[in-house]
Amino acid sequence: MGFNITLFACGIGSRDALLAAFSLGLTDIEDEINEAPFSAGISGEHFVIWQNTSQSSDITLAKLIAVSRAVCFLKLDISETAMACVMAEYRGGTEEWVACCDAGQGQSVELSGKVPERVKSFVQSHQLFGTEDEFEILPDAFKDLTGFRYDELSDGRQFFQALEGQQHKPWWQFW
Repeated sequence: MGFNITLFACGIGSRDALLAAFSLGLTDIEDEINEAPFSAGISGEHFVIWQNTSQSSDITLAKLIAVSRAVCFLKLDISETAMACVMAEYRGGTEEWVACCDAGQGQSVELSGKVPERVKSFVQSHQLFGTEDEFEILPDAFKDLTGFRYDELSDGRQFFQALEGQQHKPWWQFW
């Protein structure tokens, strides 16, 4: 059985701005297997926030737009259970582009907005030559852009720390 997560990534120099915009703060608590509602770490030249969406409140589109006024970032929603994912870039108060795939329903990757040529080329080449599983294309594209892939944590790099500051879902509430 899979899980549901959201990843946010920005340039390492924008780390503090992204944390502040999301009202999050760093802790000294290691999150070795990414079980905290929010955790974060460095991947190459990028700062990545991992949100366990089943344990934290949803971040609204209005909030994402507001955050993008302070810092440009990528967002990748992954539902392994449904075999679906959505990747988007937020910049300057807008959602610049979106790529989505609902492989669980047989849907291929669809692109909309001002998609960078690098992303278009990546998706097209992987659809033609790269993978049999459409679901893998967007996590691979996120890795191509940021150096981070959500399911490649087993190489001993335990670089995530729990974050504090966001409201968490009570254990008894299913929303």
